[in-house]
Amino acid sequence: MEFIEVFNIVANNAVTRPNDARDANSYYDEPIDVGLDSLDMVMIIAVITDAYGIPDTAEFDDVSKYTLGTLRDYVDAHKTCEPASVSDVMEHV
Repeated sequence: MEFIEVFNIVANNAVTRPNDARDANSYYDEPIDVGLDSLDMVMIIAVITDAYGIPDTAEFDDVSKYTLGTLRDYVDAHKTCEPASVSDVMEHV
């Protein structure tokens, strides 16, 4: 699965977003661009790290100063597995 697709699934199911929030469609998107605040991102990162099997020892700091591409790079550097389907992702939501 593409990382943006996984991110959108998690963002749409793990937190409450404004009705007019759009899905992420670029690795240059920042959380605020898609209606997410720093608390939302803490929840989303927790789900994403579980879905990709990232160990608890890996740290992703300062959830307010990055883009979706920065998060993808972190996941790529630390993942131990990759979700193959929507149901794989939803197991962690």
